[in-house]
Amino acid sequence: IRADSSNHFYYEKRIDALEKAGLNVLAMRTRFMAAQSVDRGQVDFEWFRNMITIAADHYIKMNDEEKAIAALETFVLRSREYNRDATEQHKTVVRLLMNSHRFEDAAKSVFALCPGITALDEMGRFAVEIKYNNANYTVKPFPPEKVHRFVVGESLPTVFLARLVICFIRLGRKDLAPTLVDKLFERAIFSQDEQVYLDIARAYHAVDCVAHAQKYMEHLLARPHFLDVAEAWYLYGFFLSIRKKYEEACKAYQHALDLQPSHVDARINYSTIQQRMGMVDEAFETLREYVLDAGSSLPDERLLVRQADFLFERKRMDEFARCVRMLLAPHFYEIYLNNMALLKKRLPASERGTVCLGIRVQAFNAVRGSAFEKYVKRVGQLAAAEERVPSEITGTQLHDYCFKLLETLLQQKRCLDALHVCCFAYLQPLICKNIKTLETFQNLLLYCSLRAHVWPLAFEYLRWFHTLSANNHPLSLPSDRDLLFTRIFNAMNFVFCHSQNVSYHRYIMRALARAPGNLALQMISGNNSLITGAYRHALGEYLHVWKQVPDNPLICMLIGLTFVHMSCKKDIFSRHMIALRGLAFMNRYQQLRGDNQETYYNIGRMFHQMNMLPLAMYFYEKCLKADIPKIVITVEATGEERTVEAEEYNLRPMAAHNLSLVYLASGNHYVARNLLEKYCCVE
Repeated sequence: IRADSSNHFYYEKRIDALEKAGLNVLAMRTRFMAAQSVDRGQVDFEWFRNMITIAADHYIKMNDEEKAIAALETFVLRSREYNRDATEQHKTVVRLLMNSHRFEDAAKSVFALCPGITALDEMGRFAVEIKYNNANYTVKPFPPEKVHRFVVGESLPTVFLARLVICFIRLGRKDLAPTLVDKLFERAIFSQDEQVYLDIARAYHAVDCVAHAQKYMEHLLARPHFLDVAEAWYLYGFFLSIRKKYEEACKAYQHALDLQPSHVDARINYSTIQQRMGMVDEAFETLREYVLDAGSSLPDERLLVRQADFLFERKRMDEFARCVRMLLAPHFYEIYLNNMALLKKRLPASERGTVCLGIRVQAFNAVRGSAFEKYVKRVGQLAAAEERVPSEITGTQLHDYCFKLLETLLQQKRCLDALHVCCFAYLQPLICKNIKTLETFQNLLLYCSLRAHVWPLAFEYLRWFHTLSANNHPLSLPSDRDLLFTRIFNAMNFVFCHSQNVSYHRYIMRALARAPGNLALQMISGNNSLITGAYRHALGEYLHVWKQVPDNPLICMLIGLTFVHMSCKKDIFSRHMIALRGLAFMNRYQQLRGDNQETYYNIGRMFHQMNMLPLAMYFYEKCLKADIPKIVITVEATGEERTVEAEEYNLRPMAAHNLSLVYLASGNHYVARNLLEKYCCVE
């Protein structure tokens, strides 16, 4: 290839060898090189199309926008050589270049690859020189220094002409735009080209030429086609409001809302101007019945407060949640911007026992990359760009709105959204100034993280709370202390049942070293070891507990389970002796727990694991015949208590499923199917 870069045969051989070796990235790069370098006299257009299409698809999948643009541009160049139409691909190239703010490259592409556009100087000569070389081109000088006039033919699509105007404006050469705009206005306007006409006004605004943008919109609205376009009236009102022509802006916004009542940005900006002009009630009425999330601007904070209170009183909770979320987002944006500074900030001495750095880190991790964080970023940037006056909301008001939003989201079962709001509220500096408001959201972190299944945050909270309680336990009564630690250990076990991490086990071991003989910690340590397969360590922990409480059915079952697991290992010598010990402890568990679904199922599962299938079938069948566990509930209407069957604790479906597996293994598909249809089908 280095010796003869235009020979297609060498590229094909190299691509084949790279793909066989699994080097797809190099194979795609070689395809791209071939499409750029091979002489068109050697191959037909389909060869180029195949090479470029495969490479472009690969770069798009890899999210490599720069190389995808280069591949598409190569396709447009090669299509031009073969007189093939590639207008749609060229539109995509120019759009992607402009989205990447590569306005000079986009304008060069229009000049080089579009027919019907030429720039001439005062002498009638070409103002730019274009040279082509296989799959490349050069356009010099660019932007053209002196252009007397542009020659624009009918063959140039309107979208390219409009985008060329935008590129010149964004490049700081708005002196080149008026001639092209005049050419644009000479053309008939079609609905599919509306947006590119409006994008020219947005380009003027992007380079702070608001007067030019307003003048352009006035010319545009003089065209009958745009009189019924709500976005055009909105932009006109927007530019008028920037220039502080509020009365004219109100008329433009009103016209936009008459054409499209759901236009959120026009409604928000209209209400903001009404608020500034002292028309408070009218501003509130403008926003009252509308969802404002989709807008690209932010209403006045006072209007959002009024709307939130109005929606809460009317019990319109979906709209209330959206409104309060928008109200809180600018306050949460401070956390998004300064997260590292907040983490490194040294806490006051009064807060060091209350605030845990580990919880703060996990709270940041819980919201990172979430949809709510992206929403806070978007709305916060809008608020920052508008340079608003400082907020008048106090820390107590922030606390109340966050709490109401949390309640609403939890009632709607949106637990993950509730957790994200709780994390931001916990980290908000204004809320953190008051220990009581801070503790509200710190305690809610545990509840929300458990409901949202964000186990690292739940564990971090429990670790902090356990350490705090252990250090302060002499201050409480023995009965209260025992109840508190029972609740903490139950919560820890709940987390460990759903999530396993080596850091959890290490913490339990450290806590056990500080409090030797603690039965709950020994049980948790044994459970962690049992799950990870360290059966000997688990057995040691369980036996320590069993010595203290020999009549506890749970510890007897766990010891029996550990012995059974050990007897099933391959590297064991006294297999039968260990299995007998497991059976003995399981028998003791049955005596203590009684005959019920739970004991029948667990013993059946033990025999199933040991491959004693007749015994497993016997106990599974006894489980199917046993009564469903019952619980006591209180009837809200009468206050009476009554006993009902608790389907959530019913083990018949699990026993039937395991029993069907035994029948399937023996080839009795009919009985297995009947069991599943009877016990495991949802009606």
